[in-house]
Amino acid sequence: MNSALKQEKNTSSSTAHVKVGFKEKIGFAMGDVGISILWATVGAFITYFYTDKIGISALVVGNIMFIVRLLDAFSDLGMGIVVDKTNTKDGKGRTWLLRLCIPYALLGLAVFTFPNLGPTGTIWYAGITFLLFNIAYSGVSIPLNVMNSTISQDPFERSMLTVFRTFFGLTTVMVISIFIMPLANSMGGDKFAWIKLIGILSIVSPILIFVSYKSTKERVVPSVVTKEIPLKQGIIALFRNKYWFIMLLVNVCNAAFLALLLGLSAYYAQNVLHNMGLVGLLATGAMLPTIIGMFFMSPLIKHFGNRNTAIIGTIVQIVGGAIMMINPTSIPILMIGMCIRSLGTAASIAPAVSMLAETVEYGEWKTGIRTDGLIFSAASVGGKIGSSLGAGLIGWILGFAGYVAGGGAQHSGVITSIKMMYIHIPMGISLIMLVFLIMFNLEKKRPMIFAELEALREQKQ
Repeated sequence: MNSALKQEKNTSSSTAHVKVGFKEKIGFAMGDVGISILWATVGAFITYFYTDKIGISALVVGNIMFIVRLLDAFSDLGMGIVVDKTNTKDGKGRTWLLRLCIPYALLGLAVFTFPNLGPTGTIWYAGITFLLFNIAYSGVSIPLNVMNSTISQDPFERSMLTVFRTFFGLTTVMVISIFIMPLANSMGGDKFAWIKLIGILSIVSPILIFVSYKSTKERVVPSVVTKEIPLKQGIIALFRNKYWFIMLLVNVCNAAFLALLLGLSAYYAQNVLHNMGLVGLLATGAMLPTIIGMFFMSPLIKHFGNRNTAIIGTIVQIVGGAIMMINPTSIPILMIGMCIRSLGTAASIAPAVSMLAETVEYGEWKTGIRTDGLIFSAASVGGKIGSSLGAGLIGWILGFAGYVAGGGAQHSGVITSIKMMYIHIPMGISLIMLVFLIMFNLEKKRPMIFAELEALREQKQ
């Protein structure tokens, strides 16, 4: 950590609005890379791994995805409460990156490591390890989310932290989506090849999370209440925060959208395009324009603001989906539509964490209570609900449509279902998200809120 960071005082108002250095932004982003290495692998391939490598039926897999992620949503709330009660020299979030990076990696490996337990035991093992891994994910992701609001209070700096994090995180997701399947196939393609591959990722993941811990600093302290806040009081304050509730719904939409795209790539390539080698191309079309788009988010957010940038993004997503509908089996048309949709995704997700951080200050201003951890974790519940719906839909719809595991020929109903989940349902999700974003008009009130909180902070010094 450089000397400039060491010299900053946590209690000064200038520190709360400090300009975050380039190295610290990179360090913050490395936390997302370390988390995403395993999370993206699970998100993109676990359904395929369960059905085609382990032999669990698609309908059962859909139930596992939905039930586990709904149960896991409570772990987000629990982790948020833990973070709010945390008061260490490392801050609220960083200390948990240090404590949980290794358990997270070990559980990621366990998800793909199946002992011989018979059909029923295999299903129970899949459900239990998947649940524990999701809980561990909450343990590292919630603190990293909270750090977006505690590293700096400056709205633009928060947006740039999100842009850096999203750029590197999505790059990781794209690399995972492109190379994991070919690497697994080159190592034999069976479940043992997957175990060896995930073992390597499980070594890299905690190293990068530790880098994030070492290279960041939390600076923002409460303006109004500094003592520990009772859970009941925090929850009451949470539900008085209407803008948090809007962002909760936006998170549901974003997570369901991404869960469908990540989880369906292998199925779409194999069954609609009839070429498993195109998984990488689909991943590139889904992710690369989003990553490139992150380079343009800084001027876009600076000019239009967070909410308007997200609104533009959802509209572009809908346009991209409409182009894909023209001919879902034509690779040129499919790629054009996917690239446009992916550019829209950059604009829709880049401001999201910063917008959620703004609801922290709104809640503090409205109720006198600042609950970073509870706000971020409760909003993350929306992400888990969205992920459970997206992942569950894949298994349920494939199961009811009569999907044949193992790469066998599929009837027309299965093909239509895959197209619908990959193109039409994401368009509907974007339309719903657009409505919620239009309702988020907090940016107009932000200068007044920040000025009043700043005055209260100065009174305490």
